[in-house]
Amino acid sequence: MTAFERSEEKISSAVQRLHSLGKQDRFVLETLKAAENFARREHAGLIQAATLSQDPEFLKTVLNAAIADCLQLIVDEISDEIKDQRDLSEKEMLEMAEPVFQKHAKVKAEVRSGFYAYAHLLEKKSVRAFEDVMSEAEIESRYGFLVEQYVRNCELKMKTALKNNPEIRKLYQESLDLGWEARARVFCDLIVPRVEK
Repeated sequence: MTAFERSEEKISSAVQRLHSLGKQDRFVLETLKAAENFARREHAGLIQAATLSQDPEFLKTVLNAAIADCLQLIVDEISDEIKDQRDLSEKEMLEMAEPVFQKHAKVKAEVRSGFYAYAHLLEKKSVRAFEDVMSEAEIESRYGFLVEQYVRNCELKMKTALKNNPEIRKLYQESLDLGWEARARVFCDLIVPRVEK
């Protein structure tokens, strides 16, 4: 089973948990909207990293995992609010859920730029989102691949600058003995800003 298929399974499981709380259409719809909005902020950096990867399958996997993660968190909190109460009306369900929705609407997005966006993959909340979708080893491998891809893309884009600018050529030559992550930092922090001047 692929990571994308596992992410679909994870979101399906989260929706089933939501339905176990209440099947009222408006309650389900409002909870799904709250989870999607929460995911866009809670996992903004992860989504940015997936977008930068230019891998549509990975992006879909990340979106599913992020929404499932946030839906599970919201459903857990609504469950705590409802406790053992049964046969609640849709209005009562929404009233109990509203503080949870409001709490998660206040989460601020954190997004890094350049190669640093890929570090979002390694954050605890991202690992939590990928639970049952990708192992930590798969996440680390994806991170390593994306960092290497970033360096190689920079090298291709900067070919002329590397030939024509001695300062940039020197920085590049010195970076060749470094690992991919260190080389990515050199490009992101030193070379790209000089070329874009």
